Amino acid sequence: MQIENVKITNFKGIESLGVELGGRSVFVVGGNAAGKTSFISAIFLALTGKNMPPNPIKGTARTAKIEVEMDGFAVELEFKKKGKKIEKKLSLFSTADGEKIESPRARLDQIIGNLEFDPFEFMRMQPTPQLNYFCKVFKIDGVNALNMDIQEINEVVTYEKKRLASVSGNFEFFDPKTAELEIQSLSNLNNDYLAAVEYNRTTEDFRIKMQSQKARREEIFAEIELLKAEAEVCTDNATKGEFWIRARVERDEAELKEKLDNLEETNEEIKKAQENKTLSDEIDKIEVTLETAKTEKAAKITEKKALIASHTKAIEGFDYDETLGFTLNGLPFHIDQNNTAAQIVAGLKLGAGLLGDVKIARFEGSLLDQESLDAVSAFAEAEGLQLFVELVDRNEKELRLEFSEDTQNETTKTK
Repeated sequence: MQIENVKITNFKGIESLGVELGGRSVFVVGGNAAGKTSFISAIFLALTGKNMPPNPIKGTARTAKIEVEMDGFAVELEFKKKGKKIEKKLSLFSTADGEKIESPRARLDQIIGNLEFDPFEFMRMQPTPQLNYFCKVFKIDGVNALNMDIQEINEVVTYEKKRLASVSGNFEFFDPKTAELEIQSLSNLNNDYLAAVEYNRTTEDFRIKMQSQKARREEIFAEIELLKAEAEVCTDNATKGEFWIRARVERDEAELKEKLDNLEETNEEIKKAQENKTLSDEIDKIEVTLETAKTEKAAKITEKKALIASHTKAIEGFDYDETLGFTLNGLPFHIDQNNTAAQIVAGLKLGAGLLGDVKIARFEGSLLDQESLDAVSAFAEAEGLQLFVELVDRNEKELRLEFSEDTQNETTKTK
């Protein structure tokens, strides 16, 4: 279903204009303030009821009217000044029998679908506003929640990366065996050392005493034979003492003294190793957190892309990238990046998914060269899409309508 006839009276810059479109695409040509936007806006306002201007009635007129006829339906949108207010009235008729249709806005919304999508506006946007606009016109709710999840993950990743940099800056390689040792107590080691000194002193004193006993024994043997009994006792004592001495192993005072002298250095080495082991464990945890965040983010992005793709999969080369935003053939879907005709066609395909029975679309085509306009027109004709294209011609003061199928022109003066 397309637009057959349009009649506009006293709407914005247009005093009176009636034109038979016959379902053809129309190029609306003129200079600034010639009425290009007024003509297209009037049609879309009558069909959608959206984007009503604050002053729809031209000049000093009291009323304005927009009439749009389609295959099977006729729309009338009237404006009337009442004091400082402007009243509007929407009517919908069946062209078959002229019968007035109840609840005209609801019926029109059902017939028309969504005409809000503007390819050029979409292409001019940066990735984030572009995605928000896409979700708005296609009524996609899930992407916002996924964006929040991805943002939270990004914040976790940023925090963990900063923490990893901080922890890594203090980390030094260490001997794991050293890190397993316990910090030694100066008091305990000193007590061990003093005990060892006392132990060895006692042993040495006893050794000297035994040597004295032996000397005394020899004296006793030499001085008097009668003292054998005493000598035997001394001999017995000396024998037992030898066994006792042999049973006692001399303790290494030098080793303990060395440990005592190096205790502070040794404990510092152990402490440093333990600190680095703690840092190493923390780095391992951070890396696990980052890997988990990476996996979760990838899953959210995949879910988000699938949600968007459900509305764009029919458009060849059109995709969504988390960094670049919407892309066409691998390049950002922006007016500065791609072939403009290809972008417009992709944009029109997107918008077509929002349409109901009425197959129309609008865009501002002043930036397109003739070859690009012809390519877009060919696509629209093949798809049965009626275009309303606004073209600026600074040398043209009056509004001029050019149609896709012939050279017929309709002209109106703007007053």
